Amino acid sequence: MLKGREITGLLLLQQLGLYFSYVYFVHAIFFAEGYELDFQIGRWLQVNSLIVACAIITTYSKLLLVQWFSILTMMLYVGPLAVFLTFNSDKDLSVLFSSTLALMVVNFVAPLIKLNLSRSTFKNSELLCVLLALIIIAVVALRISALGVQLNLDLGAVYEFREDNGARINRGIFAYINAWTYNILMPIVIAISLARQKFASALVLVFLQVFFFATTSHKAVLIYPAVVGFFWFFRRKRASILFLSSFCFLPFLFMILHLVTSEILLPSIFIRRLLFVPVLISSNYIEFFQFNDFLIWSNSVLSWLHPYNYDVPIQKVIGLYMNREDIWANVGFIPSGYAHLGTFGVLFYSIILGGSLGILTTTAKDFYPEWFLLGVLTIPFSTVISSSDLFTSFLSHGLGLAILLFWLMRSPGLASVDEKRRV
Repeated sequence: MLKGREITGLLLLQQLGLYFSYVYFVHAIFFAEGYELDFQIGRWLQVNSLIVACAIITTYSKLLLVQWFSILTMMLYVGPLAVFLTFNSDKDLSVLFSSTLALMVVNFVAPLIKLNLSRSTFKNSELLCVLLALIIIAVVALRISALGVQLNLDLGAVYEFREDNGARINRGIFAYINAWTYNILMPIVIAISLARQKFASALVLVFLQVFFFATTSHKAVLIYPAVVGFFWFFRRKRASILFLSSFCFLPFLFMILHLVTSEILLPSIFIRRLLFVPVLISSNYIEFFQFNDFLIWSNSVLSWLHPYNYDVPIQKVIGLYMNREDIWANVGFIPSGYAHLGTFGVLFYSIILGGSLGILTTTAKDFYPEWFLLGVLTIPFSTVISSSDLFTSFLSHGLGLAILLFWLMRSPGLASVDEKRRV
């Protein structure tokens, strides 16, 4: 758990980096995409009053996973959103109000969930779950190898291979199984290998994850083992604060790289694509659905009840609204909830998410070391915050599977390998 003053310091540091990188990189190079520079002191005060409220909510989080989710929400979404809205005075502040509401509800609901769980679900539960995961991983790897897709390890060429390879790999039920394998099963098995000090096994699994990246061209697949490895390596040195501190310094480092070498690709991936593209798209979601019909889940679970009112998928609708035919506009749970039912949609998603974090916390308590939880869950949390609808995150991206596996595998063994920290 991080202390309130540590969280405040990290958030302030990140805000400085975000303002600096927005003015001298994002606006300077990508102005035509919608990143304006219209600073007004009144607007700045409005935005910062809301971000201070979000920060206060975050500093008072009492549960590890809820606090971690809140911090990631602040750093990946609310912080960049505040900077973007400060300089784009024509954009509505509703998205920032919705973010404040979401954080408040998640932090209120999660502690209400209390489950009485035994030490394990069944005998050798961890071993059986790992064996099943390894079988699925082997099937996925062999199937992809048999398909003979073209491999790519060039980060700058991922979009050239992603669509064609995905069309061949992600057919039928494997569209789900593949995503569960890269996003959940591989990180969990790598983490267990490190926890059990099976370093050769962990290394083999990391190379296999690199193979999965080469076939899918999804950069996140490559990041998973790095995040798990980071939290394991620094597990005795407050890995969480080291991770967040590194994240806060990266905008400065990439800006220095850009100013010294004129390098654009790496700063664009981290600063623009990771931090500012999601909030640009989010603001357009909110703007669009203030004047158009809500989805009310007509594009998913309630398609049988409520007709879908648009000719193309909503991600394409928003891309066209932004005058960008090349954009497939995915967003996180806050603007996605708003698209479905306005503020009530955000409230509904926040209640579900808070309940899920409460279940995760109860399931993980006393069974898993802190580094294990943060290493495995950081990227799934980031996905639901920045780039995926909540129900899609649970089903397609495997967050629901992660909750199930944490419940099934619980045993005192993993917690006793390292120094146990309370959740």
